[in-house]
Amino acid sequence: MPVMLHFHGGGFVSGSNDSVTNDFFCRRIAKLCDVIVLAVGYRVVPENKYPAAFEDGLKVLHWMAKQANLAECSKSLGSTLVGGTDMRKSDGHWHVADAFGASMLEPWLAAHGDPSRSDVYFLG
Repeated sequence: MPVMLHFHGGGFVSGSNDSVTNDFFCRRIAKLCDVIVLAVGYRVVPENKYPAAFEDGLKVLHWMAKQANLAECSKSLGSTLVGGTDMRKSDGHWHVADAFGASMLEPWLAAHGDPSRSDVYFLG
């Protein structure tokens, strides 16, 4: 399924990722659009100075891009060692592992979603 990143409303000043309204909205969008919704929590002002919210958003966007790239790599691997990164095959699928053997892909997302088909929505 496609993956949608959702940044809650509030203009980076108010609102919460944990609010009932935000939860209801994300669940409804997931059901109506048949997508996985990742609700992004970010730091708001005045507790956190500008540009904290934007930095948090960029971190999530970079993480999502990395997940999409790793998912593509794991689909089309031909060797078991690429640039010092260990690639292991189990259950017929390649898994990208770091130097400690931990999966770099988010397992649930890799199993149920397609990060390469991601969209980002800002509401506020």
